[in-house]
Amino acid sequence: MLAMKRAKAAWQDRRRLFARVLVVVLMVVAALQLSSGLYIQLKAVLAQHLIAHSWQQSLQQGGAAVKPWRWADTWPVARLQFPEHKVDLYVLEGSEGNSLAFGPGHMTASSAVGEGGTSVIAGHRDTHFHFFRNIVIGDQVQVTDKHGVVHYYRVERAEIVDSREATIGLNADVDQLLMVTCFPFDGINITTLRYQLVAKPVTT
Repeated sequence: MLAMKRAKAAWQDRRRLFARVLVVVLMVVAALQLSSGLYIQLKAVLAQHLIAHSWQQSLQQGGAAVKPWRWADTWPVARLQFPEHKVDLYVLEGSEGNSLAFGPGHMTASSAVGEGGTSVIAGHRDTHFHFFRNIVIGDQVQVTDKHGVVHYYRVERAEIVDSREATIGLNADVDQLLMVTCFPFDGINITTLRYQLVAKPVTT
């Protein structure tokens, strides 16, 4: 009888110990997750500060390519603003993954903003272009080029295309701004669908 009580007490002690260890492990995991999230947020904030600084330097140097940090493979080439949505973004050169991680990117093969032709800007649906779902026809778009000149556009139409069947038109004879992101907006899987906003210059 005494042996059974001791065995039961030992089992209860082990269970309490396991519960304590489990709580500690869960707390450590939660702390690591929290610190990882904070690190990502801090890195994003710092990156935007550095990009904004390099953009100002670029304007002061007549549109020169000024990298936001020494090892960066991109640099700001324009400022993209949506007044109705209170969104203010810096456009980086290149539409590859490295550039899009820090902001929308200008497709190098397309026309530079402010130089006529079709300028293409791409961005991620879950970060910098997440608000595209709220844009409506007629919304204003302001783009400041690398020389500090502000160009005014208005959203004319929205399109959903399959990148396997359609290519982005880089018509040098049509002055327009084409902004592209993945679709659907809430999707998490790789998709071939693209949501395109076409904005035309506002003539005064």
